[in-house]
Amino acid sequence: MADLRKATNLDEQVIAAVVRRTPDSANHRIVNVQQHFLEGILYTVLFEGVPDPAGNRPTFTNRVYVTRNAIETYGHDEALLQIVGARHSRSAYDVFANSDVVSGIIALIVTLFIVANFIVSYRTATLIPVPEYITSGWLLILGFYFGKASGRTD
Repeated sequence: MADLRKATNLDEQVIAAVVRRTPDSANHRIVNVQQHFLEGILYTVLFEGVPDPAGNRPTFTNRVYVTRNAIETYGHDEALLQIVGARHSRSAYDVFANSDVVSGIIALIVTLFIVANFIVSYRTATLIPVPEYITSGWLLILGFYFGKASGRTD
């Protein structure tokens, strides 16, 4: 299947998708195109709806999200945000780019090391000497962690 984002008649396909969603609409026009919206293209299409009793045609907006395989039309931005947000989860890089996650992992590793050291010392009834640079490094990490946590205003 060809990539719909690269179709030569994509504008016509977008208008056709809006017409399929709202058959009684008229005067369709594309007012905005976001070429790099997540992994697709987001079109904003304005059109006029069914005339009211006075003969005035109200104006409506639809968002059309074009992905590799589909053209999806949304009448409300809330629906677009729910579906797109559910479809595009955070990557592993986004998770590990968070400093709280990294400091949590470091704290977990250090805690496991200390607990393992205590268990081995207890079972063998010997004291395992901890080098000074490990103690200093652990206290430095601990200081940065608690210093950062106390400096937050949220």
